[in-house]
Order: sequence, then structure tokens, then C-alpha cells
Amino acid sequence: MHKHQILQLVAILFLISSITACTGNKKVVNDQTKSAVETVTDAATEAAPENPSSVEEDDDDSDDLGYDPILDYKGTRTIYNDLQHTNLDVKFDWDKAYLYGKAIIDIKPHYYKTDRVTLDAKGFDINKVELVGKNGNSSLEYEYVDSLLLEIKLDREYTRDETYTLFIDYTAKPDELPEGGGSAISGRKGLYFINPDKSVKGKPQQIWTQGEPESSSCWFPTIDSPNQNTSQEIKMTVQDKYITLSNGVLLSSKKNGDGTRTDHWKQETPHAPYLFMMAVGDFAMVPDKWKNLEVNYYVEPAYEKDAKAIFGKTPEMLTLFSEQLRYPYPWDKYSQIVVRDYVSGAMENTTAVVFGEFAQNTTRQLLDFDVESIVAHELFHHWFGDLVTCESWANLPLNESFATYSEYLWYEHAYGDFEADHELANKLRSYLREARSGYKDMIRFYHEKPMDMFDSHSYAKGGCILHMLRLELGDDAFFDGLSRYLHDNKHQSVEIHNLRLAMEKVTGQDLNWFFNQWFLGAGHPVLDIEYGFDETKKVATVTVEQTQDFDEVPIYRLPVWVDVYMPDGTMKHEKVVVTQKKQTFEFPADVKPSFVNFDADKALVCEKEENKTPAELVAQYKRAPKYLDKMEALRVLSKQERSPEVVEVMMDALKSDFWGIRRYAVNGYKFSDWEKDGDFLAALENIVKNDPKSRVRTSAISKLAKTKSGDYTQLFRTTFEKDQSYSVMNAALGALSNLDAKQAMELANKNENNQYILPSVLGVFADHADAGKESAFEGAYNNASSATTKWAALEQYSKYIVRFDDKALDRGLGLFENAAMTADPWWLKMGAIRSIMNVSQHFAGEQEAVTAELAEAKDDATKTKLQAKLDNITSQMGKTQGLIQKIMASTKDANLLRNLGGMMGQ
Repeated sequence: MHKHQILQLVAILFLISSITACTGNKKVVNDQTKSAVETVTDAATEAAPENPSSVEEDDDDSDDLGYDPILDYKGTRTIYNDLQHTNLDVKFDWDKAYLYGKAIIDIKPHYYKTDRVTLDAKGFDINKVELVGKNGNSSLEYEYVDSLLLEIKLDREYTRDETYTLFIDYTAKPDELPEGGGSAISGRKGLYFINPDKSVKGKPQQIWTQGEPESSSCWFPTIDSPNQNTSQEIKMTVQDKYITLSNGVLLSSKKNGDGTRTDHWKQETPHAPYLFMMAVGDFAMVPDKWKNLEVNYYVEPAYEKDAKAIFGKTPEMLTLFSEQLRYPYPWDKYSQIVVRDYVSGAMENTTAVVFGEFAQNTTRQLLDFDVESIVAHELFHHWFGDLVTCESWANLPLNESFATYSEYLWYEHAYGDFEADHELANKLRSYLREARSGYKDMIRFYHEKPMDMFDSHSYAKGGCILHMLRLELGDDAFFDGLSRYLHDNKHQSVEIHNLRLAMEKVTGQDLNWFFNQWFLGAGHPVLDIEYGFDETKKVATVTVEQTQDFDEVPIYRLPVWVDVYMPDGTMKHEKVVVTQKKQTFEFPADVKPSFVNFDADKALVCEKEENKTPAELVAQYKRAPKYLDKMEALRVLSKQERSPEVVEVMMDALKSDFWGIRRYAVNGYKFSDWEKDGDFLAALENIVKNDPKSRVRTSAISKLAKTKSGDYTQLFRTTFEKDQSYSVMNAALGALSNLDAKQAMELANKNENNQYILPSVLGVFADHADAGKESAFEGAYNNASSATTKWAALEQYSKYIVRFDDKALDRGLGLFENAAMTADPWWLKMGAIRSIMNVSQHFAGEQEAVTAELAEAKDDATKTKLQAKLDNITSQMGKTQGLIQKIMASTKDANLLRNLGGMMGQ
């Protein structure tokens, strides 16, 4: 599972404040979830907000399920029975959003003999429960507890050497289940009918499933636990016009003579129930291959020509990971599919990965954003998660830490160390942000519900820890250890100690110290590092003090490399081990070093403060080889007073081979008189015209838009008209709007129907269009295929309508009300409510200003006029506030209500 959903939500909230055509310091991004996510998460953009909204989703899986969870030990689920094979035959009722299913399940007692079995089956109608016998089926007694657990009494006791087979006829009703979810997975219905009544124009009808963590039991009866393994087959009967996808291979496809077709999918290799998958819809299937393996990409027909541009690196990734892990890809096909309204980012269903619609891009859109890291993440899960599965959700890092680290491995292979280190730095920043709200154990047995585990500890911190382990052991030992872990535990469920034992078996080392402090503990070291030189002793010194809260976090053992750079161009490379609260290390040096580089690998999961001088940082930028060496120097130097040496470094960074450093230099050049720096401004112009990376060009445009030195009108217009990047076009039009409203309106009118630059087009309309442009905003909202485009349309419309009369206001509020009640997904409803609140806040500001004017008014005519204006403003405020209260009273969306309560201070 790729935790893209929470980034998507953060990005969308950032979008409403950043896509504004009238403010000089705004940043315009492409109208795509991915471009916004890139803006928020990119480590090279220091100014990006960490979290511009306190978006939360309703994580409560308890109250509406009839039990009160206690924050108690959540160990591995006790195994009484083992699933062997699951055979499903399903049909779909689009009108009711029902699944009519028949399940045949082969089961064996795990160890002790038993005459009972309990299956997870959430919200079903149970029609039959039977034992399958040689001479026919026989009915079994059962109790359906709270419509959640199907407790079945068998006909007799069975031993662990015997297999019994159940037949269950049932109806699954996912839309009648309680709402809920978490930040990584925003729903828990298991089975989703998309646009079932065709009410949304231009939106396809689809059916798809999402099983993780325990939602497969919302559409078929099973033992819904990650420590179960079962082979499977699924027969899906669908309208003949639709394509289906499931795990394994397609054995047959049979037309039924009534306009329907039954597809029979089978996977003989067992896996966990949460990895079961179905998808139904109008998809184009684009074939590819890896060696003799079937590799397929499923997209909407409009993106058929782009599918290989989106997913085409998959075969190369299959080769890379198979070779690195010394374990060839272990399944019988590899398919990837893009669906609408997905409740997460992507999901590693075995051989059939699902992506949200953010992944569906034209080849031109891919200039700004690609999904390679997510493709790598989900593919790597086919070893870590699918082949070898965490035995409990407490051990989720065994799935997600590895999948997260695969993103580093791919970037390292495909684009080099700087790109990989840039990606890992993002992960560390993500974890450290989360850690500010509290430390958590990585392997976390004390949690309330499974979704609590899907956080930046399990993902980001885990990936960083694995990188430290790799550096500690060396590449050969690390990858040999992973291979041993996979071979020893294939098609089994595991806990963290299985990984440690495999690594110890290969290396011969006792690694308890590493696993105890990093995987079984909480927090991270906080380091105060001071550098010195003792002229008398002729030694350079590094003093490291651990300053973390020792009531929560232990003293860490930290093996690190220290590089000592000498003025004559030489460098000494030595390993030290920090084991004490405060510790000083000495390094022989005849003269004072140019600088000393503690943690030369730049791999420690830590926070640190260093006392380096500007001269030492300049030397570090010039001589140290790693991405973070240079970024750490730039971050400090960019905050220094202007000096020739510092300016030289910043200007050099603008020409770096790596785009992330160039982009940081663009944003980080903040000296007090930077707007008058002709060399810097000329460099920005050159970047806008010639930089190969659209993200750097976008940043340069945004920077130039802030200066009043020079006229960049023609530059922005030419860039808008000629640049191939939609992100750059958005930025250029927004910047042009600040300088020349007439030209901006001309270009906006010409591009009103270009969905890829609608954020900036609507921003121009919001600021400069005359009355009567309401249809542009309404059309953008009603016709947009992207939910983020709809969000932008609502946001910009709220800015437009307050400029005109009550008629325009009422028209806009009508659209907001409808969107707040009917939009999908839930956060788009919130976008509509935020737009209403924007209107209310606008009038609040006007109310304050007019009230002040009224207090100062001298003559009766002025007072009468101002009072009438104030009364109208007060009326409009009451209208918006009443509308919000009406929506809050009417909605039943739990996620929406939770976030509304936070927004309204309740």
C-alpha cells in the first residue's frame, strides 16, 4: 500500500491557497494531485508548508461495529483453522450495489482438533451454510454474530490432517456498511461501485475492491487476517462490454448468451486474504512483457496511448529487484490498473496492483510528474508483503518499510545517488514531522486499530532504517540477507525477529543492538555536534552529545563514518561508534582541517545541530560528494548575510547537475537585496528558458514574479505559449496576471477549456473577469474529470462571486451547497464548505472595515449609506453561516463531520 492518500489531501488543501493568480508570491501548480503533492513533499522546496490543514479522517472502527476497543496488546491473531483454497463465484447488482456470491472454502484445523470455525463476514445476508461432501452438501448450524462473525458448527471434530469444505451462499452489501477509514485508506467497505447509476456525466462505471487491512471480508467470507494464506479462484459474471481483472491468470472467458460474460481467474500460489482483488469496467488493456512473463497495464481508453509512458519502466524494475534480491519475481503475471475514486494511493494486490486516478496521465503531463516511485513501491511488495507477509499489523513495517526503501533502490539505479538521496531525505523529513506529535515504537503491539499502523513510522522511518542497516552491513551482506529472509519465509507470515535472524545467519553478527534500538524502540537521537582543533595536540576533535529526552528515548549506539578534509586537498575517512551521552573523538591533523564531516554517509535517522562556520560550509559544499552534504550547507548559507563567498556558492548551485539543488538555490536565494542582483535575475531568466526540469522552471517563474525589478511580461507570455509543461504554463499565466491583467485575460479566455491549466485560468478570471463569467467556473466544476480540478473551480469561484452583486453570490452559493451535499470523494465536499467559509470570511473583513468607517462618519447621509452597506454585509454573512449549519445538520459523512468540527472549532 502506498500512502498517497494523505499526501493527496494535504496537497489539495495547499492548492486552495497556492493557486491564486493575483498575489505576487503565489505558486501555481498543475491541476493534478501529483503536481500538488510534489509541491508539498519536495525536500528541495524549503518554503513549502508542512501541513496547511489539520485534515483528519474518521479512524474510528469501533463504535459503529458494536465494540469498544482498548489500547491493549495487539498480538498475532490466534490460528485455529488454516485456509487452504477459496473459490468464489460472484455477480453484481449495479442498482443496489450488491454482490451475490457463492463461496467454496477448503479449510484445515491448524493444530488442535476442532468442530467449529469462525469466519469474518461483514454485513452480509447469509442464505446458506453447508458442508460439501462426496454425496452432496449438508446444512450446518451457524450463528451470525452482530453481522460480523459467522460462527459455524461443523458436523464433527476434524484433525489437522483433515480438510473440510464449506459452501456459503451470501449477499454482500458494502454500501450499507458503516462509513470510516483512516489517513492512508479512507474507506473500509471492501467493494466499491463507482457511478453505478450513471448519474455523473463523463465518469465511467467501475467496480473494484480494497482489502487491506481487513476489508476483504466485506465482500467474501474468510479468515481476514494477514497470518492466513490461501490459493484462490474467482468467477466474475459481468456485462459483456466490461473488462475484468483479478489475481492470477485468466483461465477462461465464457459468454452466457444474455449479454453477460463469466471470466474465471485463478491463482494457485497462496497469499493473504487482504490481497484478493477484483476490478470491472471499461478499460483498455495494454500488453507488455518481462522475459516470458505477462505484464499488462489497464487504463481508461482515453489513456491507452499513454499507458507505456506511465508504467513502462515496470520490466526494468522487475529485472532490478529480481537481481538485487537474488530471488526472481515469484508470481505468474504482473498487472497494474487505474481506477476512479480510489480510497488510497495504490495497493499491492498480488499480480493485480490498483492505482488511484492520479496515476493516469498523458505523456505531456508526465513532464511534471510520474509515478515511478509508486510503481516500484507496489512491485517490491510482491516480495515483501505478498510473498512474505507480516503476521500481524503490529509488524507492518516488514511490509511497508521495504516497499518504501524500494523507491530509493529504483532511483539509485535509474537516476543516480543524488536522486535517491533526495528521495530518502523526503522520507526522513516526513518521519520527523510526524515524530513531533509523539514517538511510537516501530513494531507497535499497542495500538487501537490496524489503520493506526499506516503512518510515517512504518513507511518513512522504516525505509531510512533499512538504509542504515545496508550501510552498516555492506551491500553484499545486506542483499544476501534479504534473499535468505525471503527464501526461508516464502509464503509464510513473519515477525521482525525473522528478519534479524536471516541477517544474522548471513553475516554471523549479533544484530540485536540494531533491531532493539531501531525496530523495537521509539524515537531517534538528537545530536549536538561541535568541531574543534587542538593546536598543541595536533588533533581535530568532534564532540557528539545526545540530547534527546532520555525518559522516552535511550542513548543510541551510532556507528558512523567521519571524513576529515584537509587544506591540501586530502581527506581522511575513519569510522567511529557513538555509545555515550557525550563523547569526543580525536583525529590526527598537523593543521586545522578545512572542515570535518560527521556522518559522512548522511544516513543517520536523527536531528542534529552543528557549529560549522560559513567558511567550513562553503568548503563542505564544494568538496563533500553527497547530495545532503551540499543541501545542508546551502540551507545554512542561504540564511547568512551576503558575502562574496556565500553568493558564489548560491550562484554555483543554480548550475548544479542535480535539479533539486538548482531548485533550492532558486527558492533559497533570499538576501535582502536579491531583487537588485542582476546576475541572479539573469540566471533566473536563463532557467525559465532553458532548464530541463519543469519543477525548476516553475520555481524560477514564481521567484521572478516576486520582484519589481525589470519587466518580465514578455518572458511570462512567451513561456506560457511555448513551454510544454502544464505546471510551467500555470505558473507563467499566474505571474503574467500580476503584471498585465489584459494579456492574462486574453490568454485565459483562449484556454478556458484546457483542463490541465484550469487552476491558473480560473485564478485569472477570479481576479480580473467582468460580471457574467459564472458559467466558466460552473462548467469547470461540472465537467472536470479530476476532483482536484473541481476543488480549484470551487475555490476560485468563491473569490469571484464576492466581487459582484447578490445574484452572482446566490448562484455561487447554490453550487457550493450542492457540491457539499453530493460531491465525491468526501474531501471535495469539504472543499465546497471551505469555499462557503471563504465567502463568509471575506464579508467578515468587509464588516470590520465598514464598521470602522461608520464610527468615523460625520454626516447623516454618509452614515445612512454605510449603515445600509453594513446591513447587506451582515445579511450575506448570515446567509453563508446558515448554509454551513444546514450542511452540517444534513450530512451523514463521518469524515466530513470530523473535519468540519475541527474547522469550526467544535
